[in-house]
Amino acid sequence: MAMSATVAHTLARTAADPGCASLGDAADFVAFSDGDFSSATPGGTSINGRIGAARDVTLDSVSVGPASGDSSPTVIAGDDFTGGRTTGAGGR
Repeated sequence: MAMSATVAHTLARTAADPGCASLGDAADFVAFSDGDFSSATPGGTSINGRIGAARDVTLDSVSVGPASGDSSPTVIAGDDFTGGRTTGAGGR
């Protein structure tokens, strides 16, 4: 899976790093960007957890679902959300 983001932070849901408390609301996301977030995988993949970006979120052939205990919504985009444009497989 290819991901590009200005700032992205991945958390292990089972053993969160105690230092993540200083990230505030961002600690509740598996990927959090202060810019754009993009993920595209020709064969398809899944992301379990919440994604947030200050600007655009683009998912192509990527399924996103909440991790246990996550609140809604699962994807938060400050600007545009685009799913499935290149491969036509969509985002769920």
